[in-house]
Amino acid sequence: MKNIIKKIAFVFVLVGIFSTGASVSFASSAPTITSGTATNITTTSADLNGLVNPNGDNTTAWFETPSDGPFQSQNLGSGSSDVSMLAYNLTGLTPGTLYTFKIVAGNSNGPTDSGFIFSFTTATAPAPTIVSATTTNITTTSVDLNGSINPNGDNTTAWFETPSDGPFQSQNLGSGSSDVSMLPYSLTGLTPSTTYTFRIIAGNTNGGPVTGG
Repeated sequence: MKNIIKKIAFVFVLVGIFSTGASVSFASSAPTITSGTATNITTTSADLNGLVNPNGDNTTAWFETPSDGPFQSQNLGSGSSDVSMLAYNLTGLTPGTLYTFKIVAGNSNGPTDSGFIFSFTTATAPAPTIVSATTTNITTTSVDLNGSINPNGDNTTAWFETPSDGPFQSQNLGSGSSDVSMLPYSLTGLTPSTTYTFRIIAGNTNGGPVTGG
């Protein structure tokens, strides 16, 4: 009976605490960085992503690379579960290169720095593609050589050659991802009614020289 009376009294004490406006608080802590990943990786860009747990206190987080940052500082609230950071699009990268990044997060309980433990490698751009090789303005002694090339995302140089001579008119075609017309080259001093052959050579840091025509 005495035990029953004690339990009832204890319940009354708890009720009294809550009814008089007293509160129970739970301790918060510095944020926890759960993960960091890169998505939508191309030859020159990638999206940085992260998961952070605010651990019950208002938290701000951002991405950094060894050379730059912070990128896209953002508030993640004060919850107690993982929150997805807004992805940050990192651009101007070099094809086929390893990159590292980190996440930094902080609240009133202190900062958390992941260190540069998250990494990704940009896609490798292919060698240039020779799309076409044609001739125009054919006369008895001359012809214009033409060509079209896709640099495939990397700085590309191309030129014309014949079996006996070349390169003719070496030219830079940029680093785009669509077909680029070469400047025509006028080949002169030819013999009437004679068959001639020529080729195009193109190269970039990802491959080559590629030969066509």
